[in-house]
Amino acid sequence: MPKTIAVLAGFPDINLNSSGYDGWTGFEPLPGCTQDLKNMRKLLEGYKFDQLYILSGRNLGTAQYIIKTLEYQTSLLKAGDLFVFYFTGHGVQAPHPERIEKDGFDDAICCYDRPLLDLELGNVWAKVGFGVRIVMMSDSCHSGTNAAILSKIENMRTDFMKSMSITASSSSSTYPRITSVNIKAMLIHYGACEDRDTSAAYDTGSPFTDAIYELCQEGKFPGNYPALCQAIIKKTQERGLPQIAQYNELGPRTSLEFNAFRNQKPFTIGFPRELLHTTHKEEHNLESKDRNQLYVPFYSSSEENKKPENTTREERKIVKESSSTSHIPFRAKL
Repeated sequence: MPKTIAVLAGFPDINLNSSGYDGWTGFEPLPGCTQDLKNMRKLLEGYKFDQLYILSGRNLGTAQYIIKTLEYQTSLLKAGDLFVFYFTGHGVQAPHPERIEKDGFDDAICCYDRPLLDLELGNVWAKVGFGVRIVMMSDSCHSGTNAAILSKIENMRTDFMKSMSITASSSSSTYPRITSVNIKAMLIHYGACEDRDTSAAYDTGSPFTDAIYELCQEGKFPGNYPALCQAIIKKTQERGLPQIAQYNELGPRTSLEFNAFRNQKPFTIGFPRELLHTTHKEEHNLESKDRNQLYVPFYSSSEENKKPENTTREERKIVKESSSTSHIPFRAKL
């Protein structure tokens, strides 16, 4: 039977006195994060996950502790195992020095002591082996692509958007599926909103997590992983919210294994037995130096030269120390 592990992280409060936030005072507490964590824990307990870990607060909520937890727990997994990483809290964007992101910004989740960048999460996922299934859900602002610094973007035409009656004025005209050249595992990512947008949060819990909980509790959701994103969007639109949930795929998405993964009901523990022992030519062809190198994505020259989009979002100008991520300039909609 495949192993199932979940790491759930959330921060009703963050340490604004930490050097990682450089005295920023623009964040309001998010008491609803506590209920979000309870709902996700209850949801995954219903799916009979083997292990569930809750990370929050001063000691368990530092960015480095979360990274080490993710690295250790994913190192225990083999092909066919299922790993869930869920986050609820603030999200921000940090200017990328080389501006190789499409909008010129890295996306980050706000841990207790500092933001945790998409680049850092990408480094974690790059170490996970072939055939491992990963589901990441980020209930935070600017979360559309915060699973990693993403490489190639393959645009799927508007069938998905048309089916949800989503217009170009409320979202982009394409629905991206994103692949990374250096991620060997199979990763499905949900963001509560597009990178440029913010997500709603209430004292009783956030609409994005509420939608996942209502749709998937007791295994009642009948569709697959892409269909769940459609259902989340419908739920949030019914509440009159402008945010559009995002769905991305990272890893070998053209493989038979990934096709089987995406077409499963969300959080299904079992995996087709005949796919668990598939020989992966890519794995055998990797040289030892490639196995240990950090996640370095590929970008076309057209992506590298794009400038950040003009925006009315608040920006805080802080000098970034190139040798450390402890001081990060970032922006967030207030």
